Amino acid sequence: MSVLQNGMREDSLYRLRDYGTSTTTTPSHRKNTLNWDDTFKHQLKVCQESKGSLMLIGDSLIAGLTRYKSVLKRYFQEYHTINCGIGGDRTQNVLWRAERMILPSCLKNVIIHCGLNNISEDSPDIASGIILIGMIFIKKSPKVTITITGIIPKGLHYSKTRSKIIKVNSLVKKFTAIHDNLIYLDDMHD
Repeated sequence: MSVLQNGMREDSLYRLRDYGTSTTTTPSHRKNTLNWDDTFKHQLKVCQESKGSLMLIGDSLIAGLTRYKSVLKRYFQEYHTINCGIGGDRTQNVLWRAERMILPSCLKNVIIHCGLNNISEDSPDIASGIILIGMIFIKKSPKVTITITGIIPKGLHYSKTRSKIIKVNSLVKKFTAIHDNLIYLDDMHD
């Protein structure tokens, strides 16, 4: 495997060829969504002014952490965590935001959680969208460690939806296993 000019191994870029080939891998702004632009602009400002070493980015599960002050204080306060979650975002929306973010120089870790909002409409290619988000951050800051969380189960019983979630998580896990800067975290039980 050759090493490219930016220090990345060639095999770590194989998913980048999927960029823009599907809905989940094509960066997309959420036009006409109330407060989405304002929320993103606020996040950009926070990133520029932050001394945080940890960024959380994704959908409503990330955004919703702000409601749980005790959780934030207990697990994230020491890292001066930057919360960049926006409810309703799909992989393509998080990818759009990731491309435009300016990362703080002190950033060491990014946790990505998204993809559940894609499950009902998109193929397991959702995994490529999630991985691309991580690759964008690595391209911006090669020393940052990216943790990608598995998509959580949906519904009370095993279903086609849950089967698709398992497939997406399996694909993400497979790719993160071959990349030094990517970690997969899954607490989903079948």
